[in-house]
Parts: sequence; structure tokens; C-alpha cells
Amino acid sequence: MPAVAQTLLIDNEEQYMLKLINEYRSQRKLSQLKVSVALTRAAEFMSTDMAVKSYFSHTDSMGRDPFVRMSAFKYDHPGQRGENLAAGFADAVRTFNQWKNSRPHNINMLGPNFNVIGISRVYRESSPHKWYWTTDFGSHVDTLILSKSEAPKKYLKKPEQYFCYRMLPTRQRRREV
Repeated sequence: MPAVAQTLLIDNEEQYMLKLINEYRSQRKLSQLKVSVALTRAAEFMSTDMAVKSYFSHTDSMGRDPFVRMSAFKYDHPGQRGENLAAGFADAVRTFNQWKNSRPHNINMLGPNFNVIGISRVYRESSPHKWYWTTDFGSHVDTLILSKSEAPKKYLKKPEQYFCYRMLPTRQRRREV
């Protein structure tokens, strides 16, 4: 049973991206993705790094590929991993459609072995694309960020087994760097 964490926030648009991806997966009878703390930290780093340093690449400014970066953020479990990047759109719908219409990105969103996702979008006025999105995917279920409705029913049968619990925010949050 996965642990539940109280460390990160995902904003309304990031939550909507999760909903879009999970609805898309559901249409194909694939499992619903849960939000991983480690993968969200890795995604947050990547979106921020691209925005602050004005680049767009799967290789970050420290020379790490997505898999080395995910391991650096403590997602160093066996199994499959993947990463999608997008830039330019603030909203989840247009970003999702970019990925859906790109074969490699679409393959990641529909990866049958993926169970968790990290999601981040970051805004920087002075960067070339303004908005930067990262989704990191993994097959191993680690520490999760759950909505209030998910945690009590599915995961908190014995609350003492988990170090903390967190509710997703209901307000809009724009990470500006």
C-alpha cells in the first residue's frame, strides 16, 4: 500500500491535465494514474529549469536525461519511465492536445505499464515560451499526493501506517519563477 504525502501542491490546471489524461486512458481501458511526489518534484524542477534558463529540451541544464533526473528526485525504482514536455500554452486542454497529436508523447500518456505521474507547469514572463509543462511517468507506485475524496476510502484503512495526508487545493495557483 503506498504512502500518502503532504508536501506538494498541484494547481487546478495541473489537476485538469491529470483528469484529461486519465479520461483518455479510461477510454482505452487503461489504469488511472495517481500523482507521485517524487515524479512531481522532478517535473517541477524541469519546468522551472527550462523557464528560468530559457531552453526546451529533455536534457536539463545539469546535463541529466529524464531518467537520471527522476532518480535524483528519489524515483529510483525499477520499471518503466517516460517524460512529456510542452511549452507555450497555459491551459491543460491545448497542452494535452499537443501531446495527443504527437506519437511519442501519446505513447507515454497511454503507456499500459504506467501507474503514476508527476505534473508541473511553470510561468516566466521573460522566457521565450512563457509557460513550460512537464509530465513524468512511472510504473512503480511510490508516495502519492491524493485528493481528499481518494485518501480516506482507498488508502487510509489504518492511518497510522502513513506519515501524512494531503488535500489537493481548490484554488488556482500560478507558479511564477
